[in-house]
Amino acid sequence: MDFLEVKIEKLIWRGRGLGRKANGQVVIVDPLVLPSETVRVKVYKAKKDHLLAIPVEILNSSKKRRIHPCVYASECGGCKFGSISVKLGTKLKLAILKDAFKRFDFLNYKDVPISTLPSPKGWRYRHRGQVFIHRHLPGFKKLGSHEFVPIKDCLLFTANLGKNLVKLARKKSDGRYSVISNGEDLAIEGDNKELKFFLPKIPLVFLFSAEHFFQANWKLNQTLIDLVCSILAQEEKIADLYAGAGNFSLPLAFYGKKVLALELNKNGVLLGEKTAKINNLGVNFKQVDLNRNFSCVEQFDPEAIVVDPPRMGAPALKKCVSHLKNLRKIVWISCDVVNSLRDLKPFIDVGFRLTKLYFLDMFPQTWHMEVIFVLEK
Repeated sequence: MDFLEVKIEKLIWRGRGLGRKANGQVVIVDPLVLPSETVRVKVYKAKKDHLLAIPVEILNSSKKRRIHPCVYASECGGCKFGSISVKLGTKLKLAILKDAFKRFDFLNYKDVPISTLPSPKGWRYRHRGQVFIHRHLPGFKKLGSHEFVPIKDCLLFTANLGKNLVKLARKKSDGRYSVISNGEDLAIEGDNKELKFFLPKIPLVFLFSAEHFFQANWKLNQTLIDLVCSILAQEEKIADLYAGAGNFSLPLAFYGKKVLALELNKNGVLLGEKTAKINNLGVNFKQVDLNRNFSCVEQFDPEAIVVDPPRMGAPALKKCVSHLKNLRKIVWISCDVVNSLRDLKPFIDVGFRLTKLYFLDMFPQTWHMEVIFVLEK
C-alpha cells in the first residue's frame, strides 16, 4: 500500500485522525495523531470514499505531545491518549463527541449543553480489567500480533491490582482472565470470590466477582450513580434494563423507588438478588433476553427506564418501549455513542425530546467515553 504525508485536521470517532490527500480525498488515520500534526502514514485499506491508514512517523509534532509514562506503550496500544495530558484528552474527546452528533440531524443536541464530568484519577483508576497469562506470567498480546509480552504492572489498574498481577497469575493456566480489586482485596476469574465495594454517599454494600461486569472506574461510577438517581428523583416506577448486578437498581431502591431489574446473565441476576438481600432492599430481578421478551416491562408499566446496554447497543428496544403509555423519561447510558444514536431515533420519532446530556470521561488515556442521554416526553 501507499505511503502518504497528511496533515491532521481533527479527531473523529474512535480517536482516529482525519486528514486529506492533495486531491481532497479523506484519509482516516489510526490513533494517536493530534490535530495540526503532519504525519507520514501507510495506507492499509482503500474504501469507496476514503482511505484507512496507520501512522508511521510524526513529521511535525504537536507541542502538546509528551513522553508516554508507560514502558509498554509502544507494544501494547491500550492507552494511546497517554501521550497527552488527561485534561487535553478530555477536551479532545468532547470534540469527538460533538463531531459524532453532527451525523445525526434528528437530535436537538445544539439546544442542550453538554455537562462534562472528568475522572477523579487519570491513572490507576481501573478496579477491573483483563490480562493474558502465559506460563504463569501476566501480560498482553503485542499490538497487531499474537506475540505475548509479559508485564509486572499496568498503570491503568489501581496500585493494588497492577502491582499484584504477577501474584494473581502464578496458579493460572494459559488464557485471558478478568481481574478485580476493591482497593484492599483481589480476585481473578475462576476463583468465584466476591469482593465488597462501597459508596461514600449511600450506605450500600455491592458484591462483585471477577466473573461479573461492573464499571471499572469505580470512583467516577459513584458520580454516575448519584447523577442517575438525581435525574430520576421524581419518578417512582423504574425499569432498569441491562441491569447487571444492580449498579443503578440498588441505589434507586434505596431511595424508595419501585424497581424492576432485567438482566440476561443468570449469574448477574443471582448476584444482584444476593446483594439486594444483604442491603434489605426489595428489587425485583428477572433474567430476561430483551431482544426477545419484553412482556414483563409492559406489565410493570414504568414511568421511567434506565438503559445501560452493551457496546453493540439495544436496537430491539424501539419495538418494545416507545408505545408504553406511562413512560415519560428515558436515561440512556452509552459506551458507544454512534450505536446509541441509532437506537435513540425511534424514541425521538414518537415524541421524546433530548433534555440533558452528560459526558463522563470514564476511561482516561483511551478514546473511550461514557455519555448519558436524558429523553423526556
